[in-house]
Amino acid sequence: MEPCIVYQITDPDNIPVDICFKTVLWKLQQKYGTLVYNYMLALQYGTICEGQYENLKNFMRLLKLVNRYDIRDIPNDTILYNKITYTEAKKVVTILNNKY
Repeated sequence: MEPCIVYQITDPDNIPVDICFKTVLWKLQQKYGTLVYNYMLALQYGTICEGQYENLKNFMRLLKLVNRYDIRDIPNDTILYNKITYTEAKKVVTILNNKY
């Protein structure tokens, strides 16, 4: 078993793009967890808003899309390992950050 690679950020102004992308995805996963928790509470108390479940499913689908993005395409914005470009992946991340 390989040891975990620990990333230590010594210069916050010079964070590699792939590490930055992964940290943004981790924050989105936390946001998804909060949305699920709020939905479960709404189910328990009977205070479900219209479209809340559909929004949760859409968030999950988009999060899966960007979570599967292979970061090897980031430096050159190519599509060698992915079906979408890094620019398109960033648009999806922006939608997840702003809409939900």
